[in-house]
Amino acid sequence: MCAVGGLCVAFGALLAPAHAAPAGSVIGSTASATYGAAGVARSVLSDTAPVRVDELLDVAASGLDAGPVTVRPGPAVLRFVICNTGNGPEHFVLDAVTAVAGNGFDAGADGIAIDSNGNEAYDAGINAILPAPATTPSLAADGTQAVFVLLTFRAGSPMAQPPKST
Repeated sequence: MCAVGGLCVAFGALLAPAHAAPAGSVIGSTASATYGAAGVARSVLSDTAPVRVDELLDVAASGLDAGPVTVRPGPAVLRFVICNTGNGPEHFVLDAVTAVAGNGFDAGADGIAIDSNGNEAYDAGINAILPAPATTPSLAADGTQAVFVLLTFRAGSPMAQPPKST
């Protein structure tokens, strides 16, 4: 689910453990069987077969702003971190979704920038704005990249309305 000014990652994903074998590596696979014969427990192992590890694709996006973010008319920056939780290097296409059903915000997405200097603060003219489509640099398995969603809130925009009770 994406919130106003939220960051959505356009990417289908499969679950992968954080320390999966790297994509393309060859690992050994051995089967075992335990059984009983004439009241005696027995076990047997197969020969070890080489298996090439497929690439697992997964990504996580988390907000870096603690708690609610106060917005006023004018520019605003929301901070996120993208983590490649798959087992191979990947580029991710990002999209800022500002129109979310059920709220009264009216924000314009001005762009997505990467944290070029690693300080987790947006620095205009220093942090690189990603050209459309907003694609991250290649992230290694378990690699992260801080990104900024650049927004504009227009004067007179309706803000979120309190829930109605019935």
